[in-house]
Amino acid sequence: MMKKIIGAGICGLMAFCAQAQSFQKNDVILSGGLGQSLFSLADWDTYKNIPGFSSKFLQPITFKGEFAISDEIGIGLSTVYSAASARWTDSSFSYESNYSKLSITPRMNLHFLRKKVVDMYLGGGIGYKTGEYTYKTNNPRFKPVSSLGVIPVSLEASLGIRAYITPEFGGFAEFGIGHGFLQFGLAYKPMVHSRN
Repeated sequence: MMKKIIGAGICGLMAFCAQAQSFQKNDVILSGGLGQSLFSLADWDTYKNIPGFSSKFLQPITFKGEFAISDEIGIGLSTVYSAASARWTDSSFSYESNYSKLSITPRMNLHFLRKKVVDMYLGGGIGYKTGEYTYKTNNPRFKPVSSLGVIPVSLEASLGIRAYITPEFGGFAEFGIGHGFLQFGLAYKPMVHSRN
């Protein structure tokens, strides 16, 4: 009798642990947030004495989707957009420089720590990147310039963590290379999947 009770308890605990994992086969995770780029940390002090100098930087905006093909492996897509601009004047002329970048990267994540509310993973991928660089001025000595300005290959490698405050909603952070050394934001896991 005691063996049956212990056996039933172990089976129940195993079933509970299986349900409690934050990443399981057939899960769909959608996330979006911001990144922190090294470019945004560039020191503009060199240019601050130029009359009328101003700059703007749009932190990388990221959207990701992932599908769990097993309890440990997910495949998905990462999309990141960022932009920067600078304007200044000299005694007679004005200048404007603009830069934008968009990347679309298929990626794979290996989930090595899956607890009830915490999910840690290593991820990486290779995809397509496009961007545009423009330089405008009313100085006749310089010609306007417009070019793609980026290598059309996107690479990602990161260590990520998700933490859930409900079964569906939580936050994420990723540390790595490719689209800024840090990305963070919100994660959403629709409860429309089946549990195997």
